[in-house]
Formats: sequence, structure tokens, C-alpha cells
Amino acid sequence: MNKIKIITTLLLFILSFNVFAQMTENVVDEQGKRQGVWKSYTPEGKLKFTGQFKDDQPYGTFTYYYPTGEKKAVTSFEEKGMANTQVFHKNGQLMAKGAYKNKKRDGKWLFYSDYDGKLVSEENYSNGIRNGNMINYFPESGKIAEQVNFKNDWEDGPYKQFYENGNLQVKGTYKQGKLVGEVFYYFSSGNTKVKGQYKNGVKEGYWSFYNEKGVLTKNEKYKNGKIVDTKEFIKTEPEEIKPLKINDEDLKKMN
Repeated sequence: MNKIKIITTLLLFILSFNVFAQMTENVVDEQGKRQGVWKSYTPEGKLKFTGQFKDDQPYGTFTYYYPTGEKKAVTSFEEKGMANTQVFHKNGQLMAKGAYKNKKRDGKWLFYSDYDGKLVSEENYSNGIRNGNMINYFPESGKIAEQVNFKNDWEDGPYKQFYENGNLQVKGTYKQGKLVGEVFYYFSSGNTKVKGQYKNGVKEGYWSFYNEKGVLTKNEKYKNGKIVDTKEFIKTEPEEIKPLKINDEDLKKMN
């Protein structure tokens, strides 16, 4: 009999604790400010996030979820509006990591592939806007594939694109998101393939085309991005210089 009373008392205690725990979640004080542990759900009843509030401000660690239940992100809130976050692909691989300041991206952000977790891109932010260097990487080798500077969320400054062997593929300059000035395209061997000019993001002036041996094959003239003249060149290769062969009889005659 005593055992039954003990079990009943224990069950009542557990039920009371669970009810108390549920009651202490998602608490709003008299001023309407969120306090303590919070859990947010979708209209379908799926968990969106768990975290803690103090005087309506998030603090500590928040965990966010995909509607299908997988972990989507983990954010650690700090003082002065700073927060460090990690975002995950559905398969659990890290997708991105970086910092927020006043709910806007700040500083360097790193992005990763979903199948092997390798670094594929890095960007720099200021007040939620891209500023500074952006680099894309080849996912297999990890070598630089593309590099460009940003200013106020526009490409602005030197631009380079690379082959996986490390040689340049494209070299040019951006200004407020548009290519300007000279641009060069290269073969993977490093030899020039095409060179020309851009003006406000469109081709302008003469463009020259070469084969892999450096022989000029064509010139095109552009005005406001449209071809106005083309000149093709005969694709001739320089003749091979063969060594002069002299036999013994010819050598005697020369002497």
C-alpha cells in the first residue's frame, strides 16, 4: 500500500513539474516583454526555434529548425547587438558561419559545400552590405576560382578569374557593378586569348583574338556593345626552321 502511495506521489510530482515547465515557457511580463525560455512553432505545430529572452532581448544560444525537424542554425547572442551564428544544410553539414551586428551581417562570412563541407566562398560585410574582398574557391582543390572587391554591395575594383591550375582565366576591373577599361581572357596555358575594352559594362573599341600559339586571328570593333567592323586574318603558322645538312663531299668543296 505504501509503495502505491509513493508511486502515486511521484507521478503527481512529475505531472506537476511538467505543467510548471510548460507554464514557464513563452512568458510575457506585465510590460509585454518576453522573459525566460521560449519555443516558437509553425502553424502546423513544427518547432521553429528554442531560446531565451531577458526583457524582450535574446541572450545565450538559440537553435533554429527546418520544418522537417533538422537543425537549421545555432546563434549565440552577445552584448551590444553582436551574435555569432552557424547555418547548416539539411544533411547536417555546415553551410555558413559569421557574425551579426544589430541583426545585420558583419565582418567575414564563410560558406561551405553541402556534400563534403569544404570552403567554397568567403565574403566581407559591413552593416549588412558587402564591402571588401570576395573569394570563390574550387570545391575539389580548394584553390581560388574567382576574386573581386565589393564596395557598397557593388563589384568595384580589380577582378580575377582563375583556372584550377592557378593560371589566370580573366582579368579586368569593375566600377559600381560594371566592367570598365581593359579586360584580358587567357588560355589555360597562360597565353592571351582575347583582349579588349569595356565602357560602362559593354564592349567598346577594338577587340583582338588570338590562337593558342599567340597568332592574331581576328579583330572586332565595337560601339556601344555592338559590332561595327570585323577583320579576319589568315591563320598561318610560322615555318619550321630546319637545320642545314652538309655531307663530307660538300665540306671538301667549301674548303
